[in-house]
Amino acid sequence: MVDALELDKSIFRIGTSKIFFKAGVLAELEERRDALLFDLFSRLQAVARMWTARRQMKKILNRAVAIRTIQRNARIYGELRDWPWWNLYTKVKCTSYIHGTVLSRC
Repeated sequence: MVDALELDKSIFRIGTSKIFFKAGVLAELEERRDALLFDLFSRLQAVARMWTARRQMKKILNRAVAIRTIQRNARIYGELRDWPWWNLYTKVKCTSYIHGTVLSRC
């Protein structure tokens, strides 16, 4: 574990159950740890914010697509509702036949 920290052998001693450091070494190790944790949590926070922003953007884009679809359908219906062939089609379409019997009538 101490080898992974790349410390000089003269600034620490390993006892039977503890590691002893010279003055200031432990503070430096804690600063290194804090810097690594800060970087790790900053990246985690950035990823979380990116994920929520993308999710929000998808919602906005889906709403925009839905609005355009509704507007397009309303525009088409506005053009067709007074057309005699459309009126005939909607009256014929509402009648459902199965084996010659009428199930429903609009």
